[in-house]
Amino acid sequence: MTPSHRSDLPLMAESAQRAFFDAARAATMAAIGDKPVTRDVQLLGKRIRLAFGSESLCNLLFGALSHLEMPVAGAADAHFFIWAGDEGDIAMPPAPVGRHCFSDRGDIWTMHSRDILSAFHWSEFSLALYDAPGAEGIYWLRSSQSLPYWTQASPLRTLLHWWARAQGAQLVHAAVVGNAQGGLMITGRGGVGKSTTALGALNAGMAYVGDDYVLLASDEDGQYHAHSLYCTAKLNPDNLADFAHFNPQFLGGGGADGGEKAVIFLGNCTTKSLPLRGVITPQIADGTAQFCVIDRAEMIGAASFTTMAQLPHAGEATAAFIANVLRALPLARLMLGDDRAAIPPMLSDFIAAPRDLGRDAPFADDCPLLSVIIPCYNGADFLADAIGSVLAQQYPKLEIIVVDDGSTDDLASAIAALPVEVRLLSIANAGPAAARNMGLRAAMGSLIGFIDVDDIWPVGKLAASLARLDQSPEADVVIGHAQLMEVERDGKFGFVGSPAEGFVYYIGAGLYRARAFASNGVFDARLRYGEDLDWFARAERNRLNVARMDMVTLHVRRHAGNMTRGMDGAALNPLQLARNALLAKRQGAAG
Repeated sequence: MTPSHRSDLPLMAESAQRAFFDAARAATMAAIGDKPVTRDVQLLGKRIRLAFGSESLCNLLFGALSHLEMPVAGAADAHFFIWAGDEGDIAMPPAPVGRHCFSDRGDIWTMHSRDILSAFHWSEFSLALYDAPGAEGIYWLRSSQSLPYWTQASPLRTLLHWWARAQGAQLVHAAVVGNAQGGLMITGRGGVGKSTTALGALNAGMAYVGDDYVLLASDEDGQYHAHSLYCTAKLNPDNLADFAHFNPQFLGGGGADGGEKAVIFLGNCTTKSLPLRGVITPQIADGTAQFCVIDRAEMIGAASFTTMAQLPHAGEATAAFIANVLRALPLARLMLGDDRAAIPPMLSDFIAAPRDLGRDAPFADDCPLLSVIIPCYNGADFLADAIGSVLAQQYPKLEIIVVDDGSTDDLASAIAALPVEVRLLSIANAGPAAARNMGLRAAMGSLIGFIDVDDIWPVGKLAASLARLDQSPEADVVIGHAQLMEVERDGKFGFVGSPAEGFVYYIGAGLYRARAFASNGVFDARLRYGEDLDWFARAERNRLNVARMDMVTLHVRRHAGNMTRGMDGAALNPLQLARNALLAKRQGAAG
């Protein structure tokens, strides 16, 4: 269990971050010495020199990169220095921040320099540092013993992510297979069949670029190419029998009984690069394998989320890169069916004649009315952005309800300047829960959405959420993840941290059927804070069907005026939340 972390602490001075890197580099050079174990690899036509502190560490980490090896010669374009603390008596300098600044994804809160990038990974107890202007990276492990299998299957991923970004390229969590005509990218969250689909294609004689992560870059003509990064594949234990001839290995010491994945090293069976001809996402299903329509917004959101959740300092540039790729290429959903042998020929046919089944305008003429409720307290400066993000969804049947929660700023002028008519309701200042309840009483739609005045709905939020509701008519609520944003040095809002680690009950991240409030009740107006946690706790007790999506459906803009700035969700209104929980327990006992 990692400690709770805070993303609203002051940024560390650039000079302090540079000083830490310099101290870490001095320790690294002393630990590695003047005779490191050196390997060169080639990516995007550039030479990266890897200097390992020992032969044993090189053997542990270089296997997945061995297909990219080139002779060590001449000058390198980038240098990575890799060492382990248990292989000598040199200590890495202590971190200049406390443990509360370490996040699950690896970001180190307060250390957000553009030049000196930093990450700490709990799972392998490693530190990654990168001097972007100097193209020098440091990767330190506390111990080289019992490394997790994913560290050996996709080593140095964080450093490679930072290096690739400087080349205008992007690591993407996806597989790529293909043939002489080009490649097909296979993306989606874990467990949907990416690895088995990719290995099945390799079995059938197709080219194999990668499984877990690939590197995408565009050429001078704008054509996207997939470049091999690792010559590995990862398999769940229940798929081992189908691919036993690839000699899968359990590397982390856990084995199949512990739920560990097996790793396959494919070496020179891996194809270095292919031009991309399309993108698919598989879905496990019975019946006949077939390609189906998929909402482009859903696919962009899912592909972005699964990548950004694992790469420290991944932000708007990563999301924009992936969105551009998926807008430029034909898309389809692949229903895997019962006959997996039928899949490789289907993939080859798709590459030969791509069919774009990505749907850009998913809203039917008979779509239901959506009521969007915006509680507003002194948010006149933010209102246009919030409503603009709602309009950008291009939903045809929309009513927007702004509830003025006793504002003292010039909200009337802000509303008058809007490009759309809104319904304005007013209430004496009582907090966002009471304001939302007033909006609910006035709402006419069978679908309900919420957005706080200082937040943003990302493009595609409604398309993906409605697609999920269509797929799950039993669902009362569909909810994704929130991406935190903070004001950067240039005064603009930028992504901070991983959406996978955020508070999971942001009201604005969801889309609700109106029936959800009939069965679960409205928000507790006694709660100035924590009404979101309270409502979803009741939803669990009342057995509402809440469907979750692995994609970002809300941008939360943190600033000095946020009511909850610096507060933890569950601690915002502890007394009333405790009373609500006690009352629910008593009611359950009485029933």
